[in-house]
Amino acid sequence: MKTHRRQSEQGSGMIWAVLLLVVVSTFSASLFGLSLWESRNVAMEAGRTQALYLAEAGIDRKLNEVRLGDSNSISPTALGGGTYEVNYDTNTKTMTATGMYDNIERTIITQINNNQISSILAAIHGNYNLSVNGTISIDGRDHDIAGNIVGPGTYGVSTSGSFDLGGSAVVGGNGIAPDRPAPPGTYQEYADPLPATPEEILGLQPGDLDAFKTTTPPTLPMQGGIVYMTSNEGDPVWNGPDFGDESNPSWGILIFHNTDVTAELRNLHGSFYGIVITDKLIHINGDAVLRGSTFVLDGNTNIGNGSAIVQYSTQAIDNATTFLAKIASWDDTLNEAVQYN
Repeated sequence: MKTHRRQSEQGSGMIWAVLLLVVVSTFSASLFGLSLWESRNVAMEAGRTQALYLAEAGIDRKLNEVRLGDSNSISPTALGGGTYEVNYDTNTKTMTATGMYDNIERTIITQINNNQISSILAAIHGNYNLSVNGTISIDGRDHDIAGNIVGPGTYGVSTSGSFDLGGSAVVGGNGIAPDRPAPPGTYQEYADPLPATPEEILGLQPGDLDAFKTTTPPTLPMQGGIVYMTSNEGDPVWNGPDFGDESNPSWGILIFHNTDVTAELRNLHGSFYGIVITDKLIHINGDAVLRGSTFVLDGNTNIGNGSAIVQYSTQAIDNATTFLAKIASWDDTLNEAVQYN
């Protein structure tokens, strides 16, 4: 009997040992599977993060290119063991950037807009009293780059003092064709004074334009960007600049300003599309076309002789201010969309 009981106990112990071995093996297998899953999950998350960084690199590059006037998309580009590419839609100003790392994709969709310049109220702005003469035509209706009317636009003239329309000059705006005497609603007198600096006009912070300051006139015609002249090689007068003809015009942002408010643009020729900011503006000559918006910071200015054309143009302004482009919204494949004010 004792022998039988001992054998029974040994058999039970063996069964428990086998069961324990099965449990341990199962637990070990589960632990190994969990560890493998965790390892794969970590690798996948790392791949997603790297793909996101690559897409962000594409967004940064394209935003800088847009600011420099380059609207082309970016073909697949290798970086850091992966690639990125960016499609840019010029109509909606939308950038779609895709980062690829270890066969993992991450896509970011961003929309950009230019800094809104709230100080733009007219085709031409003045401080204090402003007068025009000759046969100059000032038109605040909205024009495209080619000079076609595309909308009612804004004022032809806005000044913080009085406005005098001399000679055979005509003024239009707010959907009204240029005429003389200037029809009501085409000009604005005794408006708020203009901002004191180009930075304020453009909605920027003090010092934001310091890197652009120069005393050397640009090569004409200008091809986008910004030129900020504080003098003409020491002379406060820049006389007779020729901005090019309408087949090859200057465009961008041209600033001629110093702290004494004595920088004077005189006898302008040719075509300029964009924004002009100057302390003084004397004579927009007969062959001149300014399309966009112009600011004259000094007071009591007489502008125009001959048959110059000054036209408001949202398109010209938008093209000129691409360097002010900023991200307005952001959406990626793993996060909800974010809107920026």
